[in-house]
Parts: sequence; C-alpha cells; structure tokens
Amino acid sequence: MDFELMFCPYCGGDIDSTDESRYLCLSCGKYIYTDRESLHHFIRPGELVDSFKDALAALDDDNLSKAQTIADDILTASNETDFDAFFLRGAVYARQGEDGKAFNDWKSGLELLTAYTNIDAYICLMSRCISEMIYGKEEEFVDFLPVKYIDKVCDEIHLDTNESCKAFFYYNVYLDYRKILGRKDKNSDEGFNEVVPKLFRRVVAYHRNLWCLTRVIEEYLASIGYDPETYEDDDLEDAHVYDLLAQCLRKYTKDMTVEEMRSVMEKWDDDRLKENEERLAALMPHRTDGIVGKLLSRKSADSEPVDLETGVENYVRHLLLLDVPEGCSEEPEVLE
Repeated sequence: MDFELMFCPYCGGDIDSTDESRYLCLSCGKYIYTDRESLHHFIRPGELVDSFKDALAALDDDNLSKAQTIADDILTASNETDFDAFFLRGAVYARQGEDGKAFNDWKSGLELLTAYTNIDAYICLMSRCISEMIYGKEEEFVDFLPVKYIDKVCDEIHLDTNESCKAFFYYNVYLDYRKILGRKDKNSDEGFNEVVPKLFRRVVAYHRNLWCLTRVIEEYLASIGYDPETYEDDDLEDAHVYDLLAQCLRKYTKDMTVEEMRSVMEKWDDDRLKENEERLAALMPHRTDGIVGKLLSRKSADSEPVDLETGVENYVRHLLLLDVPEGCSEEPEVLE
C-alpha cells in the first residue's frame, strides 16, 4: 500500500521518513509501515524468527494445520505468554473463517502487550486477515457483519492499549478488500462491492486528521466514478454527501496550522467519536430508517427545514470544535 503521511496517525506527532519501509513518529516512537499488506512486521528479533516465518510461509501455502501447530507449540513452550504467537494463531483462525476464535486470540495478544510502539504491525496483520476473511465469507454466502466485527476488534484495541486506530484500521481493511476484489476480478460484482461503502463510512466517521480525510474522500470518489453532475442518475447520493464534506473540510482547514490540527486530533479519540456514527448517518440519503428526514427535512411551526449543505457544515464545525459555547471547555461532548 503506497501512502504518504503528514504526521503520525496515532498521536499527530512529526515523523521521520528516512526509512523507506516504515515511518517513525518522533513523538510517540511508533513505527508506521509503508507495506500495509505484509504479515511479517510483528515478528520480533530472536530465536523464534524462523518459526514465525515458517508459520507465515505455511499460511501463504494454505497449509493451515502446519501454521497452527507452530503457533500452538510456541504458546505451549511459553506457557501462553508469547503475545506474538496469539496474533499468529489468530491469523490462522481468521484464514479458517473462525472469526470468534481469531478475535479471542487477538484479544489475548493485546492484553499481553506492554509496549505499543509496534502496534501498527499488529494492525497490519489483523486488518489484512479480516479483509481476506470478509471476502471468504462473502464468497461462501456466510452471514457475517464485517462492520460490527471490526468495531469489536478496534474497541478491544482501544480498551487494552488506549490507542485510537479505528479510522486507520478501517482504511487498511477498505484498501485491502478492494485489492482482493481486483485480484479476483470482482470489481464489477455488486454483491461483493456492497461491503465497500460500509467500510468507508467508518473511515470517515472516525477520522481525526481532517486534512488527510479530505484527500481520502477525493480518492474514494474518483475510484467509484463519482460525477457531481450525474450523481443522482448514477445512484450515488451518499457519495454526494462525501463530496460536500470534502469541500467543507477544505474550506475550514485550508488556513489551519499544524498545531491547530493536532489540537483537534487530541480532543477526539475512538471512544468520543462513537457519536459520529449517528451524526454521519443522519446526513446519508440512503438511511431510510435514520434521522435524515427528522434532522435535515423536518418542518415545524417555528423553523425552516435544515438543508443538506447546512447539515454538512454543522457536522464539520462540530468536528473542528468551532461551535464550543463561550465559557465552556473545549472537550467534545460525549453522548451517554
């Protein structure tokens, strides 16, 4: 996955990009890997390197029993204290389609972690495995709720590490899944593609770097062939909302300083941004059971209906903390 970072997606700190294989955050010390599809980043130096490489090679060869045996042996030898072996076995379970067992092992691995400078390696591994698992379940017509599952994984990451990674995690899955569709020649298959907008909705809802979000939205609109002149005929009304969001974000952030953007990032985390799921849903025309009709089209004796552009502007101003009442704390409101 080729991408360029302005600053650390985890803390907003400055990054060192002298190493082509990974960025280094100069503030929190995290590594952010440029190859987002690799499963090897989490392997620690030491005597078990070859064992982990053998297991991942077996995974690539679809020899799942060998990969699981290696992981089981490492866990047994370590008295189930080797967190990397839990992540490895979770990857095997994900390849088997055992989403529950995969989650339980990843949860065990996260609970054993004590340092988070390499958390991005585990995010690369889990997001890659989940994207493949989504495709496998779609191919076999297995009932699966990918958004609910990814939310559960990301909530566990935040609980165990206090790292807010949901937008980055979803972005990884979104891109990995689209690459799988391309390799499998499924880009035109409507059934498989129904997952894509659901993943992207979460990317938008949980994004904390709003400069970056503008570019991410523009890339998404280009990838789906969005045309502002024909979006209604093309049945891309949701994409039109994203277009308005990108325009509004650009308007409000173009003159922001790095310090101001970092201040916004610091005020939001994955827990506080949960309220954004409903705020964003309220703007979407295809949310027939949502509050778009109530919020954006509601008429009363005392007020005019709120149009979409005004709704988008209110949403963006809320994200940028521009409507904090005078004399109040700048902490964003958290819905109970």
